[in-house]
Order: sequence, then structure tokens, then C-alpha cells
Amino acid sequence: MATKSQIESAVDSRLPAAAARGAARRLRGDFAKSVTYDAKRKRLRIEFVSGSAVAIPVSTVDGLVDATAAQIKAVKVVGDGYGLHWPALDLDYPVFELMAGCFDTRAWMGTFGGRVK
Repeated sequence: MATKSQIESAVDSRLPAAAARGAARRLRGDFAKSVTYDAKRKRLRIEFVSGSAVAIPVSTVDGLVDATAAQIKAVKVVGDGYGLHWPALDLDYPVFELMAGCFDTRAWMGTFGGRVK
């Protein structure tokens, strides 16, 4: 088992690279600016800092399939645009990973530590 100082050292050594990746994403505009729910079409609409937007069917998002329209509509952008949060569902998704999962990319599949085929 790792000691507290070993954990702190590991985190500290990775922090600059993580901050650089975050800054690069911010420059590309990969962070969410706003999110709305279109109940008629049953889609989330995410607008990015870059000005682009995407609509995602809620049927493709684990945790939202059985949620009510009111629960889904209560979504909030959190972490300066890094994530989405549904308070009533106690559900959080990082925007980048949500996008990757909806488009079924290798990046999403690889986040689970398994083999990507």
C-alpha cells in the first residue's frame, strides 16, 4: 500500500502534464459553454466554447435512459465547462468522455482499462 507521501509525490509529478492538457483543450474550445434539454426530441444540446454544438440523444447516455424530463432538464455545466452534472440523479459526466462515448470512439472504450479492438 502506498504511503500518503508517495501518493502526493505521484500526483505532484503528473500535475504539470495534466494542466498542459487542460490548457490545450481550453484553447481548442473543447469545454462546454452551455447545455439544454430538448424534451420533444429527447436530446441534450451542448454548446462549446469554440462555438460549435452537438445534440446527443439521451437514450445513448447511461443514467439518463429512465430519468424524467424534469430530472434531465436540471443538468448543469460544472468545472468551468469540463463536466455536466444532474443533481437529482447524482450523475456526472466529463464532457470529453461523454462525447467520445456517444460517438463510440476508441478513446471512450480505452478509458475502461480493457483492450480496444
